[in-house]
Amino acid sequence: EKRRMLTAKEMRGLLTGLDLFADQLREQRRNSRAHGKPHLFDLDTVDYPHWFVPFCMLALATGWRPGDLYALRWEETDLVFKNQLCKQAEKSKAVAARRGLDATELVTPLPKSAVKMLKQWKKQQGDPDTGWVFPSPRTHAKLDDQAHKKPWATVKALGKLPDELQFYSLRHHAISAMVAANIPMLTVAKLVGHRDVAMIQKHYGHLCPDSAASAMDIVAATIKKSAKQKTA
Repeated sequence: EKRRMLTAKEMRGLLTGLDLFADQLREQRRNSRAHGKPHLFDLDTVDYPHWFVPFCMLALATGWRPGDLYALRWEETDLVFKNQLCKQAEKSKAVAARRGLDATELVTPLPKSAVKMLKQWKKQQGDPDTGWVFPSPRTHAKLDDQAHKKPWATVKALGKLPDELQFYSLRHHAISAMVAANIPMLTVAKLVGHRDVAMIQKHYGHLCPDSAASAMDIVAATIKKSAKQKTA
């Protein structure tokens, strides 16, 4: 049941929650600046008042695991020529090392909206060429892999989303949407960091449209075309 697309209501709630989360942070900062802390950075001057907003948007756009997003570096992004992300899947690194294999490569083309968002976030971060895409605001080191849990809970509450909805549901949504659209399972697997189609087929195969009849129609069409050429 967890491996499904978000409903239209849940999607609206998610987007609304992100907007309200950003508005809430900006309002809190205005109050702080107006009451004795004018030295604090003005969040009204930036597109994203918190790293979680672009982090969440990228998770939704790519279907990547949180661990891969936390470990993403600017060197692994191409926002000029190929408009894609390219890195080794974090989950496969340790397994690959033990088995003497290469880690699974994540090569994910980005939709225009995600490219625009990342360009805005990169500019906001000082237009770096290297370093973490989502660094800690305080230490600039890699964020802890659980750092998304608190803002995720806030966004869910603001967007009136079900308490049981997990951040990982964004990955399930992306994979389910691609499978339901009849994107080849091997393509889906490569986009989200699986070495083969086994896991995709096991957990999402039920979402595939029944294309058996269409497949046989295609075969029949080749026979019909050949018959016409024979009598011509």
